[in-house]
Amino acid sequence: MRIALIDDHPMILRSTETLINESFESVRIEKFKFPRQAKNHGDFDIIVLDLEYTNGETGFEFINYLKGQQNASRILVFTTHHTYSILKKLKNLEVDGYVNKVENNHILSVALSTILEGDYYWSPFAINVFKKRERLVENQFKPNFLVLSGLTPREREIAENIKEGYSLHEVSERLNIGIETVRTHKKSLLKKTGNRSVEELRLVLLESSLD
Repeated sequence: MRIALIDDHPMILRSTETLINESFESVRIEKFKFPRQAKNHGDFDIIVLDLEYTNGETGFEFINYLKGQQNASRILVFTTHHTYSILKKLKNLEVDGYVNKVENNHILSVALSTILEGDYYWSPFAINVFKKRERLVENQFKPNFLVLSGLTPREREIAENIKEGYSLHEVSERLNIGIETVRTHKKSLLKKTGNRSVEELRLVLLESSLD
């Protein structure tokens, strides 16, 4: 069994290699820093890759390259990128699996096993993103975009930070304001946009523009 690991973070490469060696027998692991280095190495049983690299390459470009070459390697995306638009794009590209790097090692091991058995694997993190999106669509959240233009300057600042993924405590530190002030503005944002949680609000913001 041949597995290719493509990641420009040495610690990620080492820890992933260790996990695979502990989980599977008779496996040959080939490590690459960038996707271009993995070209012309034939088909792998699985290619584990990130979506963004420091040399400017992207996982999307490499996936399209593999599809164009009719490469039979199965693809597991292992990344921190997790927006609905990214997950939807990966689904459309028919990758074989997705695991977020914040999830525990057991999930990565299950993903690899499932894909090797010929099935697809989308981690709990990814499934949760899809479910939240479906629920937001059912609640007809899109009209809420209209209220974003009516936010106060401070609400817009906080909304932008939430959109970027910062926690309320991090927003408090970044804007140098009290955590209770942030919470008050958060409640106002949720009320104005009709969302029930910060995560739902973040999804709305990611699909819209605050400009």
